[in-house]
Amino acid sequence: MAFLSRLFASKSPLPSPLTSLNLHPPPGDLPEQFQEEPFQAGQFRVEPSHASQSQSTPNATGQTAQPFTGLARNPAVMDRINRRTKERIDAGQHPDMFFYLADKSNQRPFVLINKPSYKSVLIYSSPALAHFLLKERNLPGQVMALTHEELAVVSTRWQTAGINSYIFNLSPKMTVYNVSPPKGGQITVGELIFQWSMFLSIRNLQAQLRLHDFYFKKDANPTDPETLRLHRAALESIRDCNAFDVPFVHWKIAQIASIQHDEPARQQAIAMLESFGPAFTGKCDCDAADPASVDRWAEFMSAAQIGLLTEFEMLKAPDGSLIPSILRSEYTGSEYTPTAPTPDP
Repeated sequence: MAFLSRLFASKSPLPSPLTSLNLHPPPGDLPEQFQEEPFQAGQFRVEPSHASQSQSTPNATGQTAQPFTGLARNPAVMDRINRRTKERIDAGQHPDMFFYLADKSNQRPFVLINKPSYKSVLIYSSPALAHFLLKERNLPGQVMALTHEELAVVSTRWQTAGINSYIFNLSPKMTVYNVSPPKGGQITVGELIFQWSMFLSIRNLQAQLRLHDFYFKKDANPTDPETLRLHRAALESIRDCNAFDVPFVHWKIAQIASIQHDEPARQQAIAMLESFGPAFTGKCDCDAADPASVDRWAEFMSAAQIGLLTEFEMLKAPDGSLIPSILRSEYTGSEYTPTAPTPDP
């Protein structure tokens, strides 16, 4: 009860440098639309473009969306990531669909032009991640869905059209990313499933490292203003790096912003949360400082936290196995367009 009394006690607004989601990526991170070539509708030039680079993009909190290069230098970390990636694949887990960004008028894919000679299509395992980039970059595109069966046909067209690589789950907040030439020249379902599983392994490990102390450290005061600031900064950094499609991240940000009396950030996080559909609507309609809302607030705090920890593989069952994600496939975050035949280049 001590925790609840601290949580719901009346507080004056907290001074905080935290802001809501930065809708304007920093200079140098924006692709420039340029002259179209005959084989595709939308092209964008991005320089530099290789994962070996060390720069990164500040997020709205002043924190930094760190690249993966530091973790990749640790053999024990890579062993853990590779093991979890393989476990997921061996268990038969995979996305039912993949998604790509296309021009609205003709459904031809947007392509990133990268040095030295890569023409890369943007592929996503989640439509929410894809819509995140469209919104942040203000691109006149749409998200196209690909079933496993459709991928073989479409990727053959891409290869014929001169698209020789892909970028998987690109976040608009990152300037460091991998350009992946497909093995054998054609993108396959098996290759994308591996990319998806590796993406989750890296994402979850980064989240575990950043969030562990906020949920498992003994004698922590979760309502301390500095703890709240750091907690929200960690969540916003994770969101901007690779977890925009995890509704519980937006939910927790909204809850912390409520405690901090940061109404603009709270409203923005709620809008993002509710874009995931009816299951996440009306989940922030109570006030942390209202004694009449204590039970409802506590219920929502628990649900958001358990969902977050489960999604990032931070909770285990009594037998030691990981508790699986409670998200269902219908939590897409936004509508997507089923794939129609791609026009010939």
